[in-house]
Amino acid sequence: DTEERKALRAFSESEGNEALHDKLKALDPEAAERIHPNNVKRVIRAIEVASNAEKGVQDFKTALIPNERYDFYLMGLTGDRSKLYDRINRRVLLMIDQGLVEELKFLKKLGLDDSFTSMKGIGYKEIFPYLEDLKPLEQVILEIQQNSRNYAKRQLTWFRRYPNLKWYDVDAWQDLGTLIEIIEKEIRAHYNI
Repeated sequence: DTEERKALRAFSESEGNEALHDKLKALDPEAAERIHPNNVKRVIRAIEVASNAEKGVQDFKTALIPNERYDFYLMGLTGDRSKLYDRINRRVLLMIDQGLVEELKFLKKLGLDDSFTSMKGIGYKEIFPYLEDLKPLEQVILEIQQNSRNYAKRQLTWFRRYPNLKWYDVDAWQDLGTLIEIIEKEIRAHYNI
């Protein structure tokens, strides 16, 4: 309900994030416990769900329901966190070198600004202050790197909720080809292929 969403956002702007969060506490105390008051977007979404559903907002750990109709093999790649963060930092620099700033300038000329959901993604949202001469490029790059590292950490947390996910440590293998062979062998064994 876009009207309800606008009203809740206006309420948050006029009364403050804590007042909005109090509304959520009244509707769904468990969701309010999990969602920080400053995460206005999630608080609003939780209020919408709690207002329109009997169960409210479920924690993703308890909401996970396996579907027995599908036989699947879950696997994840993991490795040394410092190496991952180094790759993320280098990738951000590569994105800048390959024209991320110019891409945002072009999109801005087309009429897109930071109010569009598509412009709120990591890498885009941090550059808008630079384009408006509010922040130096060096600071923007550091913010993109930090936000990307935080996102990677959240992804790992998200996937750890699957108890049957098999993790493979890429750093434990000098030759990734051997690791791929092992993974393929385990998948074939899982499916009796």
